[in-house]
Amino acid sequence: MIGLFIKAFLGLIAGAFLAWALVPGLELWKLLAGAAGVSLLVPLAYPYIRKVKKGDGLLVIKGNVEPFLLFNASSCVALEGGKKGDTIGITLPDGTLAQAVIISYEGLITPAKVRIVQEVRPKTADGVTVI
Repeated sequence: MIGLFIKAFLGLIAGAFLAWALVPGLELWKLLAGAAGVSLLVPLAYPYIRKVKKGDGLLVIKGNVEPFLLFNASSCVALEGGKKGDTIGITLPDGTLAQAVIISYEGLITPAKVRIVQEVRPKTADGVTVI
């Protein structure tokens, strides 16, 4: 999200300078203030527009409490996309497949959070993984 903010900020500032140079009568400080304001809103609105996509890294919340300094959380990968409140398939680092509910979108520095509803541990039979 920080990279998105920087790209939006620089792009909008460049646009403000171009508009000021090309359109007579515009005040530069108003254009710069508008560009800065919009660039601050971009990282706040982007996760709600994008939602969760297949392949995104997610944070799994274990139990019914928010993690304290991420001690009560682990990472996983989304197997499908969805929006807040949807149940999606995920895969944990140990290969376990699970169904999880999306509880929040990504933040400024944290990935989207999910809570596991059901786990399925795949079994291997003759070198083939069976669910």
